[in-house]
Amino acid sequence: MIQRADDTHYKLANQTAIREAVIKNYPNEMCGVVVDDEFIELKNIAPNPTESFKVDMIEWLKVTFNKEPQLFVHSHTYDTSETKPHQMNLATPSQKDFEKQLEMNIPWAIIANEGENLTKPILFPLIKTYPLVGRDFVFYASDCYSILSDYYFQNFNIDMREHPEDIHWEDGVTASIYTLNTELFGFREITLDEIQVGDLVVMSIRGDRNHSGIYDVGDTILHHMSGRKSERLPFNKLRSFIDSVWRYKDL
Repeated sequence: MIQRADDTHYKLANQTAIREAVIKNYPNEMCGVVVDDEFIELKNIAPNPTESFKVDMIEWLKVTFNKEPQLFVHSHTYDTSETKPHQMNLATPSQKDFEKQLEMNIPWAIIANEGENLTKPILFPLIKTYPLVGRDFVFYASDCYSILSDYYFQNFNIDMREHPEDIHWEDGVTASIYTLNTELFGFREITLDEIQVGDLVVMSIRGDRNHSGIYDVGDTILHHMSGRKSERLPFNKLRSFIDSVWRYKDL
C-alpha cells in the first residue's frame, strides 16, 4: 500500500531541528527521517555530498528498528550565482529522488537552501483527495500526470500508480507515459467526436504528445501545465492541441 503525504508529520516533527540540520549541513545535502513524530538527522555518506546523498543502512536500521518511518527528509543545495531555468522550484524532486521514493514507499519532503534561506518543503506523493483545481505545479509531486491519476481516483475509484518508472522529466515527457498506462489500466482510443466526461485527452503543446488532461463537466478540460496552477479551461481553447482521446474500459 502506498503511503501518501500531507504536512501532518512535517508539522508534528521538530521543524526547528529540520531547518537547523539543513543549514548546518550546507553546502552538503542533509538527510533525515521522522519516526514517531520526531525528526532524526542521518549522516550523509555520499562520496559527493554537495550533489547527492546516501544513507548508511546500518544507521537506518538502528533508527527505524521496530518502528515505522513516517517521512523521509532531505535537502537540495544551490549557489545563488547559478541558475536552473528548467526547474520551477529548486526543491523539485529529481528523477533519482522519484525512483528512490518509490523504492522506499514512504512519503518524502525536500527542502532547498543556499546556506541561509530555506524553501517551503515539497512533499510527495500527495494524498489523492487534494482539490483538483488550484494546485501548484511540481514535477513528480503535482503535475499533469498527477491530476489525471487523482481525477480517476476521486471520480471513478481507479487507483493508477504514481508515475510510470520509465519517465524522465528532464528529457521532456514522451507519449510513452500515456501509452503505457492506457494499456496497463484498460483505456482504449476513441475518436474526438465520441468524447464524453471522463475521457483522457493527450495533447501536443510545445512538444509531441507531451501533455494530458481530462474532458470534464461543462465542456471543459481539466489539466495542469508547467508553471501554472491546475485549472479547467473551455474545451474549444484546447481542442486544436488534442492528439488523441482515450476512454477507460468501464466508462
